[in-house]
Amino acid sequence: MEKKRTAGAMAGAALVAAVVGEMLRRSGYSVRVALKRVIHADKEAIIDLVRQVDREVQLIPAIRGISILESSPEGVRYRVEGTSPLGAWWAEYHKWWDYEAGTIGWASDKGAFGLRQRGRMNLEPVPDGTEVTLTTEYTSIAPVVGPAIAAAGKTLMVQPNFQAWLGNIAAIVEKKEEQEPATS
Repeated sequence: MEKKRTAGAMAGAALVAAVVGEMLRRSGYSVRVALKRVIHADKEAIIDLVRQVDREVQLIPAIRGISILESSPEGVRYRVEGTSPLGAWWAEYHKWWDYEAGTIGWASDKGAFGLRQRGRMNLEPVPDGTEVTLTTEYTSIAPVVGPAIAAAGKTLMVQPNFQAWLGNIAAIVEKKEEQEPATS
């Protein structure tokens, strides 16, 4: 009798988890990261660096490899491979930029763990350089465990990697800006 109760409780818990997970997935459960930073360089220098997606291996700690799938003057499609506390992962992204508007956008088409991501950098000139406002939102389409993966991913991987990305962008373009007046 005890085994039947335990089995019934486990089946009930699994059903509740499946229903709640599916409800969250269908309701567009997503995790959002928003960061802001002043980078002491002009917006063109920032866009010039960020559009070189092959450099993401140097700029973002979790990335281990990049394969460019398509490229044009306005954007690029590429595949990223990386590591995380959950294991190896991959995603295919489309990234685009607009020098005049001072924006960079990206969206993942497909990837590991059912994660889909979209993001944007707005680059606004300020007296000290450029204020970068980075926002990204991602959703897991994996049923049941997707919301847990997305929520854990924010703290363990996404937010720290975007903070590192902005810091590494700043370090490179600010160093370049310092060197240019000395050589002119």
